[in-house]
Amino acid sequence: MKIFITLDDDGFANGWSSTATEGNTAEMDLPEDHAFFRNMSAHKFQDGNMVFDAEREAQVIAAQQALNEIPTDKEKITKLHAQVKAANDYTDFLEEVIVEMAQVVYK
Repeated sequence: MKIFITLDDDGFANGWSSTATEGNTAEMDLPEDHAFFRNMSAHKFQDGNMVFDAEREAQVIAAQQALNEIPTDKEKITKLHAQVKAANDYTDFLEEVIVEMAQVVYK
């Protein structure tokens, strides 16, 4: 399968197309079951070949896991609602304490 692979500044693949594009690209003829198609960003163009880089794969996996740990907007809103409720409950408690203290002081 003839493809055109776009490369980042370090020579790692960051996209591919069946048509030529401008910029830093490499033309390759890869079989459809090549490992490149399962994990494109862990492959580097070296000496006319796409070479798998295990260290890069680990970096990509770590970055993806970090993204997965970022809370969604819904999770953020739920947490904020809980914080607002806790602040309101604490404010109500302080108001009750002030009222009780005033009753003791002004009896």
